[in-house]
Amino acid sequence: MGGKGSRLGGVRKADLPFAGMALVDVVGAQLKAVGIFEDVFTVGSGGDVEDAQGFVGPAAGVVAACEKVSSGWLFVCACDMPFVSPALVKGLLDAAGKAEGVLPHWRAGYEPLFVWLRAELGRALKDALRQTAMRLAPAMLACGFAVAEEPFLRRYDPQLLSFFNINARGDLEEAHRIAKEKGIKIFATH
Repeated sequence: MGGKGSRLGGVRKADLPFAGMALVDVVGAQLKAVGIFEDVFTVGSGGDVEDAQGFVGPAAGVVAACEKVSSGWLFVCACDMPFVSPALVKGLLDAAGKAEGVLPHWRAGYEPLFVWLRAELGRALKDALRQTAMRLAPAMLACGFAVAEEPFLRRYDPQLLSFFNINARGDLEEAHRIAKEKGIKIFATH
């Protein structure tokens, strides 16, 4: 899932070059490297699945993902988050327990585009989104999501780089710097 790139001069975030690939391909490769997903797909304009009608912004993407999967657990990750921690993805799934999903929360706020949720939640999530003016985090909380707080998150991703996202050219430059400085391996699919 990714935005239209209005803060990037109209370039779609998904198409930004990072580590020799389009950003969406980097994130997809990171998710495949987790080793637990049967299918990794993209949602939004130009993606494998189009945004859901009647919803706007990220909410349209999350609803469309629920409709595509329809049952079981679904992991949602924005396409502008190039440092996905496999340990955090797995840790969050364990943290979900019997809740309808799990929503990370840290000093910067909630991360509604790095969540596990039950795909069957689609209808309830649609209703909650309509009641919360399409705001994902309040809708997810209203649906019974567990909250994973910062100390828990840091056990799996000490620097919380999984939540680093690219919204402007400066963020892209910073992501390149972080990858180089920390020697972060980007898993290529080619």
